[in-house]
Amino acid sequence: MFRYNLLSVHHLKRQSRSLCKRTESKSESIELNNFKSSANKRHSEYLKTQSHLESCGYVPVSCPCSCGLQVTKKELAQHLTTTCDRRLVSCPFCQEDVVFKDMEEHNELCGKRPVVCPHCKAEVKREQVSSVQSKNEIHFESSVQ
Repeated sequence: MFRYNLLSVHHLKRQSRSLCKRTESKSESIELNNFKSSANKRHSEYLKTQSHLESCGYVPVSCPCSCGLQVTKKELAQHLTTTCDRRLVSCPFCQEDVVFKDMEEHNELCGKRPVVCPHCKAEVKREQVSSVQSKNEIHFESSVQ
């Protein structure tokens, strides 16, 4: 609008083209300075925003375990240690890392999990119980552990 006003004054007075070019050049310079100032201000605000977003605890982030949930940055640590179904947990029997939601299935198959021998009622590791049990077969004690 500022440019239009500068140019329109001399056009209404039917002044020479050379004046038009000088005015246009001056006007463009003013616009460019205004643009640069505005761009610098926007860039400065952008940098402040970026800096804030990097440190803000309320920014939503996706769970790195790919559980599909979005939590805030400040809630992420708790989510990863207590509520994420896809977090890795250590099996208490074999110390293998297992996805939390698969732990129940892992416990059923874990060879280090203690079970009661169906024949002698002794508590032994699952891997010590023969997988094929006939009437005469019972668990065997592994000498190497």
